[in-house]
Parts: sequence; structure tokens; C-alpha cells
Amino acid sequence: MNTFRKSYSVLLVTVHYGANFGSALQTYATVKVFSKLGGEVTTLNYIRRSATWPSYFKDALQSLPRMLRRLGFIPKKILNDYFLFGGFLKKYCNLTQRYTSLEQIRKNLPNADIYVTGSDQVWNSTYNGGIDQVYYWSFLPSGTRKISFSSSIGKEDLPSGEFEEMKEQLDSYSALSVREKSAKCILEKMGFVDVEHLLDPTFLLSKEEWRSLIKKRLYRDEYILIYIPYNITSKEIIYTTAKKIASKYNLKILTFSKDYRSEKSADKTFIFTSPEDFLSLMYYAKFVITNSFHGTAFSINLNKQFWVYEPSKFSTRILSILELVGLKSRLLNDVILDDNVESIINFNDVNVILQSERKKAVSFLQRSI
Repeated sequence: MNTFRKSYSVLLVTVHYGANFGSALQTYATVKVFSKLGGEVTTLNYIRRSATWPSYFKDALQSLPRMLRRLGFIPKKILNDYFLFGGFLKKYCNLTQRYTSLEQIRKNLPNADIYVTGSDQVWNSTYNGGIDQVYYWSFLPSGTRKISFSSSIGKEDLPSGEFEEMKEQLDSYSALSVREKSAKCILEKMGFVDVEHLLDPTFLLSKEEWRSLIKKRLYRDEYILIYIPYNITSKEIIYTTAKKIASKYNLKILTFSKDYRSEKSADKTFIFTSPEDFLSLMYYAKFVITNSFHGTAFSINLNKQFWVYEPSKFSTRILSILELVGLKSRLLNDVILDDNVESIINFNDVNVILQSERKKAVSFLQRSI
């Protein structure tokens, strides 16, 4: 990436908090990208309502067994949120003080030359419990320079009321870019004519740059990695596919756990893992099976052989990147066919597309800042 030597300050808001590899790593990548282009980046340490402690306990108040489970997971949540993931973000992403409400931000917001709405599902009203004004910088004075960088809506359409409210929020942006094709279509329907469809920021760092974060190889034998963090509707199918591939190539099956339990169908389950650990497991994997956008993104960027299953919701962002790089054939909806077990991706054409799209993203940012 060519550096852009103009010096300026950036305040970034994105979905960064919590035990989510993709959220942490896309935040890191966004900070790195703007830093390369001359920006001094600060990340707004905004914890949206659904990630706060009151929300963690709220839906368990009416059920004693559920409350007991939540209480049992508190040590893991603390370790993840404050040390493994929180420590990573604190080290690399220059966080502000912690905010949990718009009112707190209004009272003490750092000044910046440019206010950036970053990647991930910042505009997904289902996750945010409606239109969250923080992710639109709607409270800033008129004339403030605001841009969106590969922001995601995560769904293909919006209710009419939400459509109009979102349009009003976006009217004050100087430049708009989104992460999936469907989001570009939505914004164009709102009347925005210069919306760019860009890569997720994780793609703007090379394989070698990601390698620099990896401390060590975590598993000696060759393996297939399963990363299915949420919306799992086909777990049995996924593991059947993994076993067929593992048998063909003599691989172990590795996966992650969101709680303390090991996955019976895997040879190894990683329980307490950091973003750097995730990168290591992705980097050294022979195959990856995922239903995650960032699982797909890192598989592509690191040139891993991979297969994707759609999650039960918000799959448009996965379909968009597969279509962009010409890999829709890697999408499965059932157990892999025997004829496909030996199907191998040739990444030559994929890498040409990625290089072109990287230049497009950098060009957008240079024009916007």
C-alpha cells in the first residue's frame, strides 16, 4: 500500500468489543490502514447495549437454570473481554475511555479531523437494537467530516421506517463505502449515488503482515480448522463434511469452544484463545470450514483451501465476498459430495482480483481524507 503523507487525526467507531475474532481483527486492520495513510487513529471504546453486563443478565432473570449458566460463564467472559480480546485491542488500537451510552460520549468526546464509521455490522439494527446513533456520528456538529469505511448492514432489506431514518443519518457523510453488494443497493435506493463497495479492511493487510502477529504454531499435526461461531443450523452436516476431508488428506479436526466444553467430534478444541491464536490456527490450517464472514475472509486472504456454510441469518456479506472473488462454488448447503472432496482452489485469479480491489479501497480513502 502506498503511504499518503498528509497528517490528520481519526476517531474510529466500529464493532470492536467482545470475544469475537473478526471484530477485533477488523478493528486492528482499520487502524493499520489509516495509519499507513498518515492518520493518527484513536478508537472509540463504545460498548453497545447488547454487550454490557446488564444485557448479559437481562434475558436470564426469569430462568434460574439460565441464570446459573450465566453466572458460571462469568470467569470466561472476564478473561475474554478484559484480557484476551480487551488486551489485544488496548495494545494495538489506542482506545479511548470506556463509554456505554450516547450521553457519556456527548459529554467527553475526543476531537478529530475525521470521524470514521468502520467495518463490521455497525449498521445492523437487529444486533444494535435499532438505529444506534453512535455508529452514525449523528450527534456531531453540522459540517463535521464523516466517512464510512466498508461498513456493513448485514441484511438485504430494511423496514420502511428504518429505511428513512437511516437515510437521514447518512445524509451528512462526506463519503460512503460499504462491505457488501446488498448494502450498496440499499444506499443507492436511498439516493446516494457515489457509494463504493469495498473489501473488508482485513483484506488490506497482506498475508505477511498478518503473519507478524502470530507468535507460534499451536498444533503440531496437519489439520482442518472448523470455525462456526454462531447461527449454527447444520453442525452435524459440517462435521460430517470435515470428517470426509480429514479422512482423505489424513488431517486432524480442530475447532473452538464458546464455553468450557470440548467438541466431541473434534480431535482438539481450543477454549481460551486470543485473536493472535486465531490467526495462528488459520495460518497453519490445511483446510478451513466456516459459516463466518471473517472465517471466509481470512481463508481467502491467507489462500487457504476452504468450504463455507451459510449461517441461519445475515449471510449476504458472505455471499457478496464469494461472488466478488469468483468462489461461490465453495458454498455448501449439505454434506460435501465425494467428487468435491478433492476440489482445490487455484488462488492465482483470486489474488489478482484482491490486488485490484485493494487499490480501489486505498484510492477511496485517499480521496476521502
